[in-house]
Amino acid sequence: ITVATPKRRLLFIKDDLDSIRKVIQANNPEIYELEAHPECAIGTLLNNIEIACDLNDDEPNNWKTNKEEFRKRKNIQIICEDCKFEFTLTEALLFNDILGKHTVCPNCTSSFNI
Repeated sequence: ITVATPKRRLLFIKDDLDSIRKVIQANNPEIYELEAHPECAIGTLLNNIEIACDLNDDEPNNWKTNKEEFRKRKNIQIICEDCKFEFTLTEALLFNDILGKHTVCPNCTSSFNI
């Protein structure tokens, strides 16, 4: 059995990425503009995969994962506009699940964007 090196695996990913781009381009280039998740279009994700596969590109060294971004934001203060109750994002997690960028005030249960 031949074990693929990390560089060889990245080449397979790059080949698949090129195939995906060809299908999108041939059928509906507007797909690139669709949001895959909040604030990130499919085209951006495909570009990020291509950049990540290039072992000579240093840009990924500056990227943060969603978990890293969440950890950075978890202690931000949130003030409910309805009842003026103050709490942190961490405290909000104790009271409810945060779906996307919405939460519920633990004091008055008003729903709002964060």
